[in-house]
Amino acid sequence: MGKNNSESYSLIFIRPSKKAIFCTYKGYEPTTDSPQICLPKSQIKDYEGNLYDCEDLVEGEEIDIYLPDWLAEDKDLL
Repeated sequence: MGKNNSESYSLIFIRPSKKAIFCTYKGYEPTTDSPQICLPKSQIKDYEGNLYDCEDLVEGEEIDIYLPDWLAEDKDLL
C-alpha cells in the first residue's frame, strides 16, 4: 500500500474542534464515554477526493469519509 492510498470509512460524528473532528465507531452512541477517534480536518476527503465539508455535521450523524491509509492505520481503523 502506498502512502497516498485511501479507503472509505463509515463513522459516527461526535463533535468538532478547530482543526479536527471527533468520531466513534458505528454501533456506539456519540457520547463522551464512547471510543473517540480524533481526525484532522486537513486529511478527511469526500468520495471525489476533495476536503470533506465538516461545517454542518450533526452529533450522531453517520458520515462516509476517505482517509489516507497511514492515518487509518495510526487510528487503528485498518
